[in-house]
Amino acid sequence: MKRLTLLFLAVAVAGLAVGCEKKFTMKRFDNMVLPGQSKMEVKKILGKPETEHPAVYGSSCMWMDKDSGATGKVIFDKKGNVLGKCWQDMKRQDPDPEPQYLDADWPTKGSKAPAGTTGSTSTSTTTVVVP
Repeated sequence: MKRLTLLFLAVAVAGLAVGCEKKFTMKRFDNMVLPGQSKMEVKKILGKPETEHPAVYGSSCMWMDKDSGATGKVIFDKKGNVLGKCWQDMKRQDPDPEPQYLDADWPTKGSKAPAGTTGSTSTSTTTVVVP
């Protein structure tokens, strides 16, 4: 009877350990989130995003690991398919793919901005005068 109880406890602990596996990790983000995937597929891979925002090109979602401070951003076209992604943490700073899709001059019929589009063309300059 003790053997059966110990076996049951071992299986229960193993089940809890598997159920507690972190969904949002750099490995999962890099290897499993691919261009063209649906938003639903990405949410199944990474879990519920911290934030989700509509945008000109479609939408963006942000995931965050509160322990490490790492963030992962995925941008989606109007059909809900992955356009791009970036990872940010203390060791790695991917360039944000979003600016290339924010330019209001590119057509909204396609899901991608034309080659060479760099996003908004507005700039601001601050001049500091030191006596």
